[in-house]
Amino acid sequence: MRESERQFTRLFESSPDAIFVEDLQGNVLDVNPAACRLHGVERQQLIGRNARDLVPPEKREEVAKQQTRLEETKKITLARKQELEQKGTALTEQVEQALS
Repeated sequence: MRESERQFTRLFESSPDAIFVEDLQGNVLDVNPAACRLHGVERQQLIGRNARDLVPPEKREEVAKQQTRLEETKKITLARKQELEQKGTALTEQVEQALS
């Protein structure tokens, strides 16, 4: 078990893709270094924020609906989501939501 945990940690930390770990309400529990680079902020500035706060205002209702659907159905969904970089530039990324 410890070896698989170490492998997961290495993958999480070294992935070139931004990884956000969120609870069912969309609160950010953890992020990898790529997520920090995406937003141009330190890890602690992302942890505790809600995913709705990280997307452009016009996408917040859509993200809220996705979070509600995930919470209700407990199903994996695949979606496209725009993220706001710290400087306000809109970025598009692929998002996969899954319950463990």
